[in-house]
Amino acid sequence: MPRREANVFALSFLDCICCGFGAVILVFMIISAKIQEQSNEKLEQLASDRTRLEAIAGAGEQLLARLRLEIEQLSARSASASQVAAHLGEQIRAAERELAGEQERSRLDQAELEARKRQLAALESARKPTPTHTEQKGSQARSLSAEGDRQYLTGLRMGGRHILVLVDSSASMLDATLVNVIRMRNLPEAEQLRSKKWSQVVGTVDWLTANFPADSRFQIFRFDTQASPVLDEKGAGWLDVGDGRDLDAAVARLRETVPKNGTSLHAAFSVVASLNPRPDNVYLLADGLPTHGASPPRTANVSGSDRLMNFTRAVRTLPRGVPINVILFEMEGDPFAPDAFWKLARSTRGSFMSPSRDWP
Repeated sequence: MPRREANVFALSFLDCICCGFGAVILVFMIISAKIQEQSNEKLEQLASDRTRLEAIAGAGEQLLARLRLEIEQLSARSASASQVAAHLGEQIRAAERELAGEQERSRLDQAELEARKRQLAALESARKPTPTHTEQKGSQARSLSAEGDRQYLTGLRMGGRHILVLVDSSASMLDATLVNVIRMRNLPEAEQLRSKKWSQVVGTVDWLTANFPADSRFQIFRFDTQASPVLDEKGAGWLDVGDGRDLDAAVARLRETVPKNGTSLHAAFSVVASLNPRPDNVYLLADGLPTHGASPPRTANVSGSDRLMNFTRAVRTLPRGVPINVILFEMEGDPFAPDAFWKLARSTRGSFMSPSRDWP
């Protein structure tokens, strides 16, 4: 039998080639899957990093917004502090000017006092009788030389051609203590009109008007947050004392006035500037520093320093040359009032008194 020729492309060779090719494909698929898995892991990590960075960025933006708000608030506070500092500087300069004026007035008052002492000494020397051997001493312990229109028992300067009486008719005139003022405000009006303090105020006005010269002219205003003449039907002009009928009617009308509301010296002192001719003697009946300024207060509670500021600003509106005679009634919880009203009376060459509870 003849031998067959060798064939290199036998079936076994093809099998080997196919197996090798399959192995290559298998290796490629394994490597491709591994690469895809690693790629997915990297994508997940990048997504996680992105989320974390976005959260950090959001927190940073919130912090930045908060810092901007705090910067704006600090700027506003700084501006407000600058305004307060400027206002305080203004008040300090005004106080310094007022102090300088007070010192100058004190110096002038001292000089005038010394001059009057010299005049009084000269008059006493001129009026002193020459003693004789037969002259016997009298029973009088001392003599007092007084000016004609001043009642030295009270210290009040009486008289004048145009006399103005300003009566505080605010709620505090019902009693000398805050607790009783609140209690009295809740009582009927008849009970309020019978309060001891208000009866004393009306009695003081009655006593003052009894000492008005018959040939003088007068006006009586009541004031709380506003000022109005007691005899409003007569108008706000000067009235003749005459036979005293208008005085009696004014006192009677005042007895029917129920004290209420707060106190504004701006309203009272505006009357002094509005009258023509100007008064040459003013009686101010009050019990404490004002709770209102030129406008109502922003809060219900007004501090002592605020009331003193209202008083100082109101005094600045007074015209010059008008003596203010202050009759200050007792009031609880207002320690600055006596000193402030005494300085007002002294600076205007008026008089000051704080009557006892049984006067007049």
